[in-house]
Amino acid sequence: MLPEARPRQALLLGLGGGTVASLLVRRLGPVPILAVEKTTAVVDLAYQAFSLPRDIEVVLADAFDYVLELERSFDYLAVDLFENGAVPARVFGTPFLRRLKRLTNPGGLIAINFFKDGRSDAHRHRLERVFPRVQVVPCEKNLVALCRVR
Repeated sequence: MLPEARPRQALLLGLGGGTVASLLVRRLGPVPILAVEKTTAVVDLAYQAFSLPRDIEVVLADAFDYVLELERSFDYLAVDLFENGAVPARVFGTPFLRRLKRLTNPGGLIAINFFKDGRSDAHRHRLERVFPRVQVVPCEKNLVALCRVR
């Protein structure tokens, strides 16, 4: 899910244990990161159990609502949203995907983590309708769609 080069600004939708944020900093050096997570307990766990770096800006909010208010742009966006053991259907909704595209700088990368299941092909087709270049990479039981903007 990580970009090849260090982004100037990164947006993480879904913090989880902070794995993506920690790996991003460890592999590419200091990166301004904005992470959006709606569950306080998840944020607390990321800091306490997984040593999430303290210099990451964490916002407690629903990612779908928050991106509508954002006025910043990013070189790298990671979408790692799960609710009740599933990827919310809205992740693959055209309005959400178009909003992510508008938040991404030219040449930027959007990485979307989702389950490999019977809907995988439909998800890929939805992504291909919005983004000019989509590469889907298997990652154990998941797939990661790497979507390039322009």
